[in-house]
Amino acid sequence: MSLLLLVLCCWLAGAAPALAQPAPDGALALEGRLGTVPAWSHVRTLSDPEHALLPAQAIAAIDRFTRPTGPAANLGRRYDTVWFHLPVRPQDDGTRWWLAIDYPSLDEVELFVVRDGRIVQRALMGDHLVLDDRPAPTRLLAAELKLESGQRHELLMRVRTTSSMIVPVSLMTANALVLSESHTQAVQGMLMGLGLALLAYTMICLVVYRDTMFLWFGFASLATMTFFAAYFGLAAQFLWPENAWLTRNAAPLLMLLLLASGTLFVERSLEMSLHSRRASLAMRTLATMVVIAALLFVGGAYGYRAATAVASYTGMLPMLIALPVAWRLARAGDRIARWTFIGWAVYSVGVVTLALLQGGSLPFSQLAHHSLQAGSVAEMVAWVVILAARADHIRRKAERAQREHDRLVAIAQTDPLTGLLNRRGLEKSMAHALPDAGGTTMAAIYVIDLDGFKGVNDTHGHDAGDSLLMQLAGRLRSALRAGDLVARTGGDEFIVVAAQLKGDKEAEQIGAKLLACCDAPFQLGTAVCQLGMSVGYALAPVDGEEPSALIKRADAAMYVAKQAGKRRVARATTIVAPLH
Repeated sequence: MSLLLLVLCCWLAGAAPALAQPAPDGALALEGRLGTVPAWSHVRTLSDPEHALLPAQAIAAIDRFTRPTGPAANLGRRYDTVWFHLPVRPQDDGTRWWLAIDYPSLDEVELFVVRDGRIVQRALMGDHLVLDDRPAPTRLLAAELKLESGQRHELLMRVRTTSSMIVPVSLMTANALVLSESHTQAVQGMLMGLGLALLAYTMICLVVYRDTMFLWFGFASLATMTFFAAYFGLAAQFLWPENAWLTRNAAPLLMLLLLASGTLFVERSLEMSLHSRRASLAMRTLATMVVIAALLFVGGAYGYRAATAVASYTGMLPMLIALPVAWRLARAGDRIARWTFIGWAVYSVGVVTLALLQGGSLPFSQLAHHSLQAGSVAEMVAWVVILAARADHIRRKAERAQREHDRLVAIAQTDPLTGLLNRRGLEKSMAHALPDAGGTTMAAIYVIDLDGFKGVNDTHGHDAGDSLLMQLAGRLRSALRAGDLVARTGGDEFIVVAAQLKGDKEAEQIGAKLLACCDAPFQLGTAVCQLGMSVGYALAPVDGEEPSALIKRADAAMYVAKQAGKRRVARATTIVAPLH
């Protein structure tokens, strides 16, 4: 994106065309070698406030035309019709010349080529015409001139517009016209591609993160790139060449839509509802009113000039409303608020520059003409950083929520004393372990009960009993394989699940390992304690498939082991491991 901004700036700072010298009679001398001849310095104007002056009357009144005052090629906002007079004399080099005006927003430009007091050519240009009705299918307002070499011609233009009367008129050769069009299309095409890429990116983010901020940014990107396509004449050339209403009115409509979506984006990106409910409500209300204004404009309730005024006068309101919130957040170190300020600062320069241009305070230049677009691209850079920061914030928030969820789940499924699974955790884990049992593999469920544990509590106290249980938990984990489950389901009752066993013999071996966990004495502070355990087990799927039924059978087997003399392992009523 920064590269595209650099390309735009370099293009705007390109070399100016060479200036033509006037002929002895004051006419603009046209030489093919010049390519492009800026003509404003030779233009004279005549106001027609009644919109009634006919071409013949304008020809007769050529002596009344005067040199325009004010900035070059810029008459500002005008409500009258203005006639322009430009005398030209093409040199005898066979070059074909085009008159071009690099401000496509002019409503109606009627061109008359006059030679020897007679009109020899008439052409109508302006954004009130669809592409097929224009003299040339170009972005510029352009018409090929019928000029005789060496002869003086008077070019008269009658200009009417509801936008600013900015008339950067030039005479161009065909090659220069094509080159100008190609350069503009290349730069604007890259910027439009950027807008489409941002739109695709935000729609993906919207699906992934489900945050409306991405939706409003997507709308803003779409409105921005389409607005500039309309403003610079590319939309009428490529997007809607046959739609007269859009050709005339798309620019203010898109300004309103951009204002609405941009307002909602700022409100959401700064999370204003959390920091200032009044400011958040004001932003949403403003966006709603702007959308209503856009709908009324589409419905014909008011015209182009009023729509432009609404967009211009409300354009800075979102910044003014959000400024206090953004300032507090930026001072607190909020990254999004800081980048919002950066984007606003650069964008505001573009807005002010274009406002001064359209208000008639600045001379026309490519830099001023594209100032808003350059500011918008820079603001988009800031907004992309904001999007990335918000995406990172959402990701981190989701990770924290997941960690908290996992912690709560672990607490709910873990015995707080030993760190082993509790009954709830065991049931959930068994649901995944037991389905693997079947065919050539089995799973064994062991129920363990300590022999003589009550005496430990009575003799040494409950703290000593807790210490013994924690030591036993560690021994059980060490004796078993990594995938085996160990749970404490009661005071001194444990359950072990061992899956992927090849048969009953391997289950017996694991039972023997469990018994061996009590072989070594337990150190309880200054006291040493020796006790054993009784183990009963059941095999899945041989002895059943339901976890609850298997635990009941293993529990019954454990009581069989106790009744047989303790410190034993039993399956059902058969004792499979003798007393040590």
